[in-house]
Amino acid sequence: MDTRAEMSSYHELGCVYYKMGIIESARKYHEKHEEIAYSVDILEEVAKANSELYKVFLILAKTNEDNNNFEDAIVNYNLSLESAKKCLDKQAEADANGSIGNLLLQQGKAEESLPYLSRQAELAADMGFSEGRCKASSALALAYDRLNRSEKALAELNLVHTISEQEGDIYLQAKSSKALGSLLSKLGRLNDAVTAFERHYELIKTLLSNKTSGIEEDQVKNDTLPVDLEIARSYVAISKGNHVYGSYVIK
Repeated sequence: MDTRAEMSSYHELGCVYYKMGIIESARKYHEKHEEIAYSVDILEEVAKANSELYKVFLILAKTNEDNNNFEDAIVNYNLSLESAKKCLDKQAEADANGSIGNLLLQQGKAEESLPYLSRQAELAADMGFSEGRCKASSALALAYDRLNRSEKALAELNLVHTISEQEGDIYLQAKSSKALGSLLSKLGRLNDAVTAFERHYELIKTLLSNKTSGIEEDQVKNDTLPVDLEIARSYVAISKGNHVYGSYVIK
């Protein structure tokens, strides 16, 4: 069997096992494909093998995460990240960075999450992928807030709000307005917090009106409920109380 035929057979076997859900066997054959491709220095075959390995490692990582095996999940997400780089897939690379960063953040490792979330944001910006940029910046804002780097958190949330307004994403505008209100309250900018919470309230009203009218939001499913409007109203009332008394009580 010649080298290209051998690589092709390993590729096909790996794909068959992947479709069957036998992931470790899929990994074995795609890694054989990659090994031969490196040995003969055929870079397009290296990329082809890693395009499949990315999916394999992603499945393994998600399975680890679902089973609360977070250390192995991080290992496999990192392997998926390396495969994304090898096959020059910028979207996959951004997604892998986001998965690692968010998992580290969930595990209370905010400082460790920053390089991954920052890289996700950078790649999304390079690709002009607004939704991905907003997801990365929202996670970065949370990480910075947990590290008591409030001004950096505020900058990321302001960016999310700006992008969501440009894209006309009402759902994301509402989420970012609420997050801005809470952060501005913590920073003692109580008048600005009132404005943010009032904006949140008006956006929730719009979402409910659109849902009643059957208007679908472009970016996400509109799952807004009437209780969300009451909650938004309470945030406005509390923020106004904060402003009157000059202290922050929203947690």
